[in-house]
Amino acid sequence: MNNYQELCLHLHVLGVYTPKWLGDEEVQRVREETNSETFRGWRNVTSAVCILLVVPRNRIAHVITELDKAGTPVLCCNIRGTQTSNMFSSIHAVFGTLRIFGSKQDKRAVILPDSAGRSGSSPLIISFWAPSPPLMIEPSNTYIHLAVRSSPVTAQVLTPKLGMDLSIFNANLLDEQRVHVLAERPNLDGELKKIVAAAPPKVDMGRTSIATSRLRCSDVIVSMDSTCRRIIRLTSRMTIHSSRTEPSFDVGLKVEQVTLNSVRLCVKHTKKVVVFPLPVDASRGTCRMVGSGHALTLEVSVPPFLADSGNQTKYRSGLIPFLCVSTMLLGAIALILYCLYRGARLMLAVLRWFNVL
Repeated sequence: MNNYQELCLHLHVLGVYTPKWLGDEEVQRVREETNSETFRGWRNVTSAVCILLVVPRNRIAHVITELDKAGTPVLCCNIRGTQTSNMFSSIHAVFGTLRIFGSKQDKRAVILPDSAGRSGSSPLIISFWAPSPPLMIEPSNTYIHLAVRSSPVTAQVLTPKLGMDLSIFNANLLDEQRVHVLAERPNLDGELKKIVAAAPPKVDMGRTSIATSRLRCSDVIVSMDSTCRRIIRLTSRMTIHSSRTEPSFDVGLKVEQVTLNSVRLCVKHTKKVVVFPLPVDASRGTCRMVGSGHALTLEVSVPPFLADSGNQTKYRSGLIPFLCVSTMLLGAIALILYCLYRGARLMLAVLRWFNVL
């Protein structure tokens, strides 16, 4: 059991790499050969679909005490068949009420969050992106599991209650009461199309369409607040060297979101992807130009992808952030807090939901 299918799906959606089994032709071939009940009546089946799993409240209440004893265990979803088992870690979970509209490919879901959270009475609704081809093979023998990721602590504390697979709840893929297969995630219509449209180009990130010009990026400058505890802005500067003067270069400066931690800087016909060490919010970014002549300095500043709500600090959910550096692809999937600088310890006071053993 591993995250291979999830990794391939994210690489495909981001336009980095598409394995043969996720290509459009292969998806349609598998659909025609299997005539699967999963997508019967759909006009067109895409490579990526959203799976919704509705977990009854009593199944969570049954293990909530043990979960607290295991610190803050990592939840994941598993898709298990007779001979396969694949893990999906990039999931979204919320207590609330689920409302379904439409059917087949036009089915949409809306989640009304339960303000009482784990103290309320609503079910736990899990959603995650999954590749469609594996869902077409033996759907009647395929089950969607909500489980706890195995670790020395979770295995010791939770195995007596949940068993060796640490599964909290599971339902058959064809169970229309507990499992829904959608073309879009709840409350986020058009999300996948926006991600695909914003995917970085497959060409070299530093390539520009303006002849005889080149862009050179500097290091990222981190601006802190007066207490030096909170990052308020990340800034990257780059210099454009051109053999000819661009008098209207300052027209059409634009910053677009590419992935959670990268933005695309658009300057007239030039496009440059700038990568930051943390998730950023391009919608609140600014861009300005300094200098004139053949060497111009561009400065792009973006705030971190962080929003305060009362006493809670929330990061926006999304796909796993990827760092595109030359031909090397790095995935920023986990942070080991105790290995970071002392600011990470200050974050623990803010992340009150984080239960440290």
